[in-house]
Amino acid sequence: MAADRRRLLLLPCFSRILRRWSLLRFSSNMRSELAILLVAAISVVPLGGVSAAGPSRGFSASGVLTVQSRPQSDPPAVSPPQKGDAPNGTAPKQETPKADPPKRGARPGPGVGSQAGAAAKKPADKPGLAVAQPRSAAERDQALANLYAHLATAEDEAQAKTIAASIEALWATPGSDTISYLMQRANGALHGKNVELAIQLYDRAVALAPDYAEAWSQRAGAHFIAKDYERAMGDVRRTLALDANHFRALDGLFHILHETGRKKEALKVGRQLLEVHPFNEGTRQRVDELARELEGRGI
Repeated sequence: MAADRRRLLLLPCFSRILRRWSLLRFSSNMRSELAILLVAAISVVPLGGVSAAGPSRGFSASGVLTVQSRPQSDPPAVSPPQKGDAPNGTAPKQETPKADPPKRGARPGPGVGSQAGAAAKKPADKPGLAVAQPRSAAERDQALANLYAHLATAEDEAQAKTIAASIEALWATPGSDTISYLMQRANGALHGKNVELAIQLYDRAVALAPDYAEAWSQRAGAHFIAKDYERAMGDVRRTLALDANHFRALDGLFHILHETGRKKEALKVGRQLLEVHPFNEGTRQRVDELARELEGRGI
């Protein structure tokens, strides 16, 4: 019905077009063919509206075929690509952050470079391996007390040596630059076999720091080397009065007593030494021999 109505509306226009074409110098056959083609074209082309395929076509009131352009919507705004965006709308690849290269000479930590992410097991710290520098005499005394307790219960000789080394490191911290300088000079003189100069320097250290046990102990060793056993004995006893667990002083006293023939006292001191330092080098064998000599049995 709608198509028939359109054709009826076009008939007046078509009549006017034919009248105008009749004025042209065409043959009758040509005019008939043109008319047939025009009618066929009009019956196919829809009038008005906008097709989905393209622009809309129609006739104006004067019968002239008009073509109206299809209104186009603005294309969607596309934001310019940002730096680092991947093309074609794909998500940029995530780069794995790289760790800073280790400094030259530094050891890698646990698990460095491992992609599995397994936590490395931290080995248990052995007693006496790391001792903080004491900031006061009280801290130093507390650190020594803790180390002496570990030394007395050491499981083997290697562990005992490690703890003993930490104790000796604390002994060598007088807390005074002047005393430290005097002790270094005196030890150097003693190692250079200048015993007399060493004793003079130890004398100055003892005079300036009478509560510093290591100064007394080192001077006792110098007197022992000089075979001045009485003075060596006096310095050792002073050392033990300041630090009863000073195993070097106990070892020195054991030797002095043994050398001077006071074997029973030596045996007692030797056993005391083994309680403080069970793995003190050579002590157990000497004490065992002395016990057999005096008591007829070993320790």
